[in-house]
Amino acid sequence: MSNKNLTLNAEKQLFLLIAKGDEKAFTEIFHLYKNRLYFFVNKMATSKSAVEEIIQDVFTALWNSRETLQEVQNPKAYIYTIATNRTFNYLKKIANDERLIKEVSTFMKDNATENFVSNWIDAKEIASLVEKAIKDLPPKRQLVYKLSRQEGKTYNEIGAALSISTKTVQAHLVEADRTIKKIIQNRFG
Repeated sequence: MSNKNLTLNAEKQLFLLIAKGDEKAFTEIFHLYKNRLYFFVNKMATSKSAVEEIIQDVFTALWNSRETLQEVQNPKAYIYTIATNRTFNYLKKIANDERLIKEVSTFMKDNATENFVSNWIDAKEIASLVEKAIKDLPPKRQLVYKLSRQEGKTYNEIGAALSISTKTVQAHLVEADRTIKKIIQNRFG
């Protein structure tokens, strides 16, 4: 039991040092957790490169939030929470990408012509319309959309970063999606 407390206390001390910008302490935490996180994330993610990207993202997030690490009571739980959130964000992004691909594919099948080139041009035009629609969103809505759809941030993370409620984040995303759909339907409907 005392060994467990020593480990917890040692990790807390490393977090305190990291909070002060100590790169050596950060490297020690990195080496302590990188293999553990690999096995943890690998159970959920789909590829080796995804696992490595998520782990890198975990440690980047840890370093970027270092000023708050002095308040952390359980470093292990903190690191695994970041890993879990980043993995779920990755899985959600994949699901959204697959959903979008499926919607475009369905659209293309429903509006199929005999000419493959025409379908390809339509797909490029849809992508261009979506990109333009995102650029035309009001600045805050555009930022919320990009943080959610392109960076995979959760409503809570976006709300905290922008000092807005999760309901406001959700409202921005609903409106952004509605605007983008309307533009595509107006062009192809």
